[in-house]
Amino acid sequence: MKVYWKKFNNEYIPKVVGKQPNKNMADDVGIDSSLDKRTPLYERIIKLTKVCRVVKGGRKYKYLALVVVGDMCGKVGFGIAKASEVQDAVIKSGHYAQKHMLGVPLGKNKRLIYNVEGKYNSTKVLMWNSREGIGIRAGSTIRSILDALGIRNAGAKIIGSRNPHNVIRAVFNALQGLCIRFRLWKYHC
Repeated sequence: MKVYWKKFNNEYIPKVVGKQPNKNMADDVGIDSSLDKRTPLYERIIKLTKVCRVVKGGRKYKYLALVVVGDMCGKVGFGIAKASEVQDAVIKSGHYAQKHMLGVPLGKNKRLIYNVEGKYNSTKVLMWNSREGIGIRAGSTIRSILDALGIRNAGAKIIGSRNPHNVIRAVFNALQGLCIRFRLWKYHC
């Protein structure tokens, strides 16, 4: 079996020659769709804020919750919700996150397939793999997303605004780009 390096989007990716025609090198990478009601989910509150609305009779206070939910096997989602009580806001945002989960293809040992970058407004996020035993070297917001995905060794850098709302959306843009690149790679190999 020979490995050739094929250039794709300014990066070299392996192309294996001398294998079975239907078997792909990326077949060990997959998205597990076995999410049901009994699966325990990782849930983390990223930001909890008290917001105020001024009306004619005075001020009305609500709570805004930003929550990340994942199954630690390649599915992750985030939700933002407001409610008059803290617990209600957390539950609402958790339900929204579960409904809108993103399946991310992971490599062996639950690692990122590529180095990825995502951008949202003035926030840019770079994520890459680290060698075994390093752990997650990232800010608390990105760390919680990578924990929810199940990734153990990775690094990340935030360039620009560190607002948690922007950071989460930039990370999810990067993960969606990773899914698209994986589909293209699987198609072309």
